[in-house]
Parts: sequence; structure tokens; C-alpha cells
Amino acid sequence: RETFFKTPFEVVNIPKPNNSAYTAHALRNHMDLPWFENPPGYQFLHCLINSAKGGDSSAIDAFAVADYLRNNEKEIFETLVNIPLKFKDKDYTQEAHRSFYAPAISLTKDGDYNDIRFSVATMDALDCHPDVMDKVYKAHHRFGNLLHDDKFQIKFRLGPGDIFSFNNRRVLHGRTAFNPNSGHRHLQGYYLDRDENEQFRKYFLQDRGENCTFTVITTDLNRVRDFWLREAQLMKGEATASPARAKPAVVNVDCDYVVKGAYLTPQEYRCAESLLKGHTFK
Repeated sequence: RETFFKTPFEVVNIPKPNNSAYTAHALRNHMDLPWFENPPGYQFLHCLINSAKGGDSSAIDAFAVADYLRNNEKEIFETLVNIPLKFKDKDYTQEAHRSFYAPAISLTKDGDYNDIRFSVATMDALDCHPDVMDKVYKAHHRFGNLLHDDKFQIKFRLGPGDIFSFNNRRVLHGRTAFNPNSGHRHLQGYYLDRDENEQFRKYFLQDRGENCTFTVITTDLNRVRDFWLREAQLMKGEATASPARAKPAVVNVDCDYVVKGAYLTPQEYRCAESLLKGHTFK
């Protein structure tokens, strides 16, 4: 899914950053783009290089935290479900700033969890009735603490070639600060809407039956092809290696089905299949 961050978006420390992700600072666990009416459903973060000191990743199943509150701290849960917050894009490069009101926890008509909106960096001034402001502060303070509690949170380190993929509207992610003078840290990010993922599933099940299996390749097929062409040139001494070069995370490329991370038409599917099926890369 294309956004004004472009596709892919480059998560790297830069001068005059327009987003906290483009710094070396720590990032609290958060949802990406909570100021959108419909935030991206899935996110893919492809690690190209991570040699700097620090920069470890974190993730938390926010549905599990919400369920804990529903079962143990009912008043806080109800506050988070019923009182909306204002989220605002503070990107200085944009002429118009987006904002959107939504509760921290949204439910489906059946009472299941739909999404969790939490982002300290993009939460705007609290805009609610003065009579409920105190309990809203307390509810979000409690929620924020639980969203960083090691009882729910996992911590890990991405290496070159790793792809961290997750449901952006359920799993919050973050990182520790890193020292940009000690090495490099560069991730590439992609978004995919949940509707597109459902299209994938229905298309392949309808075409191949309930027992079909397929592999999702999150790097662009042209990039995969170019990588291996360059590998061949390196082996022949016809090209010079780049120190930041990272192998695309491609697995089982001799499988039956290959998709790019967006809805494939039958023609695109056949093209992808003919390009990679039967090849074994080491």
C-alpha cells in the first residue's frame, strides 16, 4: 500500500528527520499511521544491515493486553473502548496535517478486537470532557505500561536478510536507541491492507482448493532477479560488492505459488510462477 512515505520506505537515521523512525532514538511500541481512518493492516520490515550498537526490536500482542484488561480491570477497559483520542501527523514536510479521532481499543459488532491504536509520538492533546479527563489519563497510563511489560512483550534483534512481518493493527512494535557512530542500521518497510490479504486467500483457495499452500515473497521479484544476476557477476569478477548489500529473504522459491505482497491477477501469477518455479537458490 502506497503512502506519502513511498514504497518501500527507508528506515534509516537521517538529518532533519520528518518522523521519529528516521532517527537513532528509541521508539516506544506503537501502531504505524494511527491518524489514518484506515491504518495499514500488515507491515513488513526488511533488515538490510544492523551493525550499530543498540537498535534491538520489540513487539507485543496488544489484543492480549486488551484481553487482560477486559478480564481484570474492567473500568480501564471500558474507558479505552468508549472515549476516543485524537491522533495527528506532525510531519513538517507535509502541507496538510492529517488527524483522526478513534478509541485506543476498537471492537467488532460481535465484541471481538478490531484494532489497537497506540502511539505516544502521534497522540495529540487530550480532547475530552473535563469530567472524564482524570480517568482517561489514568487508563492510558496503565495501558501504556502494560504495552511495555515483559509479561507481554518480546525482544529480538534483526539481522541482514530478516523480514519482520506483523499485523499493524494488532501487534505494536518498537526499538531501542542505537549509536549511529558505531555502525549502520537500515530497514526497508512495506504496507499491505488486510483486504488485500483476504483477496489473496480467496483467490488461491478458489483456484487451487482448500489444501493449497503458497509462499509469500516480500521482496519485489525484480529485486530478487537483480540480486542473483549481480551474484553471478560478482562470481565472475565483473562487479564490485557493496558493503551494505543484503540478501533478499527468499525461501522455498521452488514452491508451487509465488506472490509479491499485493493482489496478483492471474496473468501476474503466471508470470511470477514461470520466473521462479523450479529454481533453487542457495
